[in-house]
Parts: sequence; C-alpha cells; structure tokens
Amino acid sequence: SSASSSFEKKAMQKGLELVYIKGDGFEHAIFRKNIPTNKKILHVYLGGDGTPWFQGRYATLDPTPLRPVMLDLMKMDQSPAIYLGRPCYHQKKMSKNCNKSLWTHQRYSVAIVQSMVLALEGYMQQQGYREARLFGFSGGGTLAMLMAARLASVETVITLAGNLDIDAWTAHHNYLPLSGSLNPATEPPLPVDIKQIHIAGGQDKSVPSFMIKKNSKRQKKAQYILINHANHHCCWGEVWPSLLERFL
Repeated sequence: SSASSSFEKKAMQKGLELVYIKGDGFEHAIFRKNIPTNKKILHVYLGGDGTPWFQGRYATLDPTPLRPVMLDLMKMDQSPAIYLGRPCYHQKKMSKNCNKSLWTHQRYSVAIVQSMVLALEGYMQQQGYREARLFGFSGGGTLAMLMAARLASVETVITLAGNLDIDAWTAHHNYLPLSGSLNPATEPPLPVDIKQIHIAGGQDKSVPSFMIKKNSKRQKKAQYILINHANHHCCWGEVWPSLLERFL
C-alpha cells in the first residue's frame, strides 16, 4: 500500500476522522479528534518531512510520513486537536499542481507555507476557533515557525527535534541546499507574545541538539529543553503528556 493509505489506516485505528480543506491552490488532509468542547483554542500538529527521497537520489512518488510520530502524540492530547497535512501529502490522487520539488528542495517554500496558513485559517473560522497552538516535529517544526509569523491567531509554538535553520542543517549533513525554501533562521524573530518552547533530543543525529539550542536563543523569550535519552523518533510519547501539562 502507499504511504498515504498506510498513514490513513493508522489514523483510523486511533479513532481519527479524515476531512479535506482547501488551501492556496492545494487540498490539505486534516485528521481530527471528535472532542465535544466549548474551548476556542485549537492544537495543531504538524508532521515531519516524511520520505522526500528514495536512496537519497530519487524523489519519491508519495512523501507522506511512514512513522506517524505526531498522530501518536495527538492521541495523548485531551484538547481539541487536528493533524494538518502538507500540500501533496496524504493524497489519494496527486493534484496537477503537485510536483516533486514541493516535497524536496521547496518543501518550505512560500507556496507551501501560504497554503497551510490559508487552510488552517479556513478550518478555524469554519469551526469557531479563535487561537491556535502549533506543535511541529522535525520539518514540521520548520513550518510551525514559518506559519506562526504569518498567522495572527497563534498563541504558542512548540517544536520537537525542529529544524530551525535549514542552511546549517543541510551543511551539517552535506546535503544540497533547499533552494526555494524559506529558512526560519533568516526570518525576523517571532513576536514576544507568542510562547515558544523548542525541545531537542540528546541522542538525535538528524537534527542535533546544539542546532536547536543555538537557534532557540535567537528568539525572544523562547525556552529550550533537552530530553537526554530521546533521539529523532524516540521517545517523545514518554514526555509529551507532562510537557503539555507543564506548559499549557
């Protein structure tokens, strides 16, 4: 089965509902929890880059994540929450607007960010939410920072193993630059009224903790947290409920 159908199956097993909403030229998958509530704050989970490349050379046909890290964390969250998919991810049939650059070099481009912002704004307006808390894992942390700068409704940003400087990240791994992508490290710091917590794994070799620590210092009043035993994919579920309780 495709990565998209595998992800959807895992989401259904967790009792989530799949809906689609239009962004800016793209359709976005939203996996949501049906929690009856009068709350006006929405928790928004943003997944990692998934599988942009096969064997490091060939762009994949379906970049949807194979490991649903953020679905697992969202299942633990007792607040109203959605998992917001990126353009061209979680699609049963690829849109004609999708091309492989949108999940490879341009994965954090203006087109991607604008579409995600429009999709989230549309969903919040439709459902009556006034504020959002953005939670981003890995490349989802990159998008959380870029989206927060363009959304008036964002109250909190929490990143887990977040790629907060894509130029330093590509240089560290000797990857080709992500030409056409926005870099949070070269954007102005987020407004001080947005709470920021950037969490790193001490054993993370994909996005090393020193990169996260350095870039969290760029932000005004951002908090940096190191989880010594965590690597890139493990073991965020062990600490997520306590982190939500502690900061929110």
